[in-house]
Amino acid sequence: MAYFSALGQTIESSGGPEILSSAEVLAQGTVRGFIHGHHFIYCTQIHPLFALALQILHFRHFIEMHGHGVLI
Repeated sequence: MAYFSALGQTIESSGGPEILSSAEVLAQGTVRGFIHGHHFIYCTQIHPLFALALQILHFRHFIEMHGHGVLI
């Protein structure tokens, strides 16, 4: 739970929690518990999805910066 809390504190100001709330992935009240690592089931399900989304964005940025190929 400490690991998820540390990750939550890192992504708290990224806008990700607001996106999760507005997309109705998490209820408004659950977002705070998610950020602090209190909801273990949400953390184990949503942190990997959030990490994958960030990896995709990072990879797309890499492709754009280096101009190699077309984005899929």
